[in-house]
Amino acid sequence: MTISINEQIYRRGYKTVYGLYVPDFKLIQTIDKLKELDTNKKMNPIHRTTIEDATHDGRAFFTSFYDLKNVPYIKHRLFKKYQISEINPLDLPIYPVKKRDEICFGALLTEFLPNKEYPIVFQGILLNSIVTELTSCSYTHEITHASLDALKGAIKEYYNAEVLSIFNELVIASILAKEERLLRALDSRRIHELDILCKELYLFSKGSISKSKDDALEDAKYIISDIRAYNLFAEYYYGSNSTKEYIISYINRIINGNSSLEELLNEFMDNKSISTNSESKLTLTPKAHKYFTR
Repeated sequence: MTISINEQIYRRGYKTVYGLYVPDFKLIQTIDKLKELDTNKKMNPIHRTTIEDATHDGRAFFTSFYDLKNVPYIKHRLFKKYQISEINPLDLPIYPVKKRDEICFGALLTEFLPNKEYPIVFQGILLNSIVTELTSCSYTHEITHASLDALKGAIKEYYNAEVLSIFNELVIASILAKEERLLRALDSRRIHELDILCKELYLFSKGSISKSKDDALEDAKYIISDIRAYNLFAEYYYGSNSTKEYIISYINRIINGNSSLEELLNEFMDNKSISTNSESKLTLTPKAHKYFTR
């Protein structure tokens, strides 16, 4: 069932988005410079692996770091009849799909139901059938979504919807490979993604290109989530062991419904709501900039 962004915002309990975020020219220039720097870096190879090994690494990560709660699951839906149960997100079935144009692909199969108790349920996880070491990161990304997307109040702002999924993706990448091979591959992917999205959204705001409202909102979500995820990850990356433990324990509180992402972000950076049509200030923190230029 395909529904609009506004309906998704309502179902997931996000605050209403009253305007479209537009990246300012300074951010566009910053990302452009980081893209040039990334293009000149030597990238280490990413190896093929099996879906069993990739998901095993993801499960081991969550078992070590987080206390996951059960999520609503629907096995199948036939003629408007469905049966919902609650399972550990790590038990969601995995379905391989061909995505040859993406080095790192994952998607959460979500159903939006006319059910007051379970307005959002999950069917499974899509992963690229071409399995590499980065598949563990994709799997981790989607399990994080499964843990949060049906939990109203865990994330209050639509624009922040991807922050923790990207953050966890970076954390597991930093653990799995020496010399930061996977981490640098993800950094490269995100910087090039940010470069495209920032420039497109800026041109869209000037009327130079056409785009649907939902597509524009989704682009804005990924820009803001990427920046805020890296700002948070830089605090983790350069932080002491006690800082790392504090961030992970705080995310556990969010997963358990005892806090919100926005409260965590407020402890480490400026997290003012972005809900204006004007160009809003969104920047990489000095630590995040140091991280990208390391």
